[in-house]
Amino acid sequence: GNHSLAVDMYGYVYAWGGNNSGKCGNGKYADLQVPDIVLDDDPNTTGVYLGDEAFIVQAEAGQQMSLARSNNGYVWHWGSGSTTGNYPEKVRKSSNGEPLTNIIDIACCTCGAAVDGDGHVWQWSYSNAAALVPGGQTGTEYLGNIVEIGSGQSRFIARTDDGRVLMWDITSSYPVYVPAGQMDTESGYLENISGNTLFTVSC
Repeated sequence: GNHSLAVDMYGYVYAWGGNNSGKCGNGKYADLQVPDIVLDDDPNTTGVYLGDEAFIVQAEAGQQMSLARSNNGYVWHWGSGSTTGNYPEKVRKSSNGEPLTNIIDIACCTCGAAVDGDGHVWQWSYSNAAALVPGGQTGTEYLGNIVEIGSGQSRFIARTDDGRVLMWDITSSYPVYVPAGQMDTESGYLENISGNTLFTVSC
């Protein structure tokens, strides 16, 4: 995207750059030349920020949307895909409308994704309706044992707790293991991908 996000040590989110979809979360649509503090999720309040509502520990800037994760596992999004546009709102499950909880990692580009503490992955596009990602090639009902997620142009990549990597796109929602390529493995897929560095998987 053409905007940036930063989280300070106090859990507040700052945004600047392109803001045509409201992805800077300041209640406006004009581009920002300097950082502005992201507002809370109530358009009726004044001078109240997302960092007042929750302690934010992670923020992700996508093409036309933004995500933020709090230290207690909730996720907010704003810009394209949210019902509030230029204000944050909690991401909710498509099944029952309840907010996503116990989230440990988030990613976005054109779509949003989140990993929960049980290792399941939730994804959503231009709506506030997150759904569990099927197991695909893993053979399970839903994708599991995931510890890290990355997002690109309508596609996702995820790392498992045993160091394998899966990829899928938003339209098929069928995760497949990434082939080994030049890595020599018995399985024929990437293995032993470590989580010791920031952004181990990205797309």
